[in-house]
Amino acid sequence: MFRFLSVSFLLISIISCSKDIKVDGPPTFLLSVTAGNGGSVSTTGGEYEEGSEITITATPSSGYTFSGWSNGSVNNPITITVNSDTTLNATFS
Repeated sequence: MFRFLSVSFLLISIISCSKDIKVDGPPTFLLSVTAGNGGSVSTTGGEYEEGSEITITATPSSGYTFSGWSNGSVNNPITITVNSDTTLNATFS
């Protein structure tokens, strides 16, 4: 009986500890994309693995033109390589 309880306790300990084991993968970062007045963007972002390349298109509404991105780029579409948490805003005029 004592042997059964010892083995049972050991198995319970192993099973409960195994739930805390985390398999590490590549780091992930948050990309947040917004559009100013006068347009929209093709994605609002999300969580991506480090090194992911995300292409985003800014689309102006009728009567507006795309002015640029908050990071200074005027490329449209723009491709972002995600290496940190990033916020990007499209502006329109």
